[in-house]
Amino acid sequence: MSNGPLKNKVFVSLLGAVTFMFFFSFMLVPLYNVFCEVTGLNGKIYGPSDFFKKIMKLMSAK
Repeated sequence: MSNGPLKNKVFVSLLGAVTFMFFFSFMLVPLYNVFCEVTGLNGKIYGPSDFFKKIMKLMSAK
């Protein structure tokens, strides 16, 4: 018994999954921008952060 058609079906399915993952990775940036805009989370970082300075200031105040 030959598994030729089954192998072709598996190959096409895996190729489709890999292609979908490749293009989905490029769509993540615009989707993230839309998600941040809709939810108002604003999780983007636009420049250097002074988070460390704020933490050190809070630590030295104690």
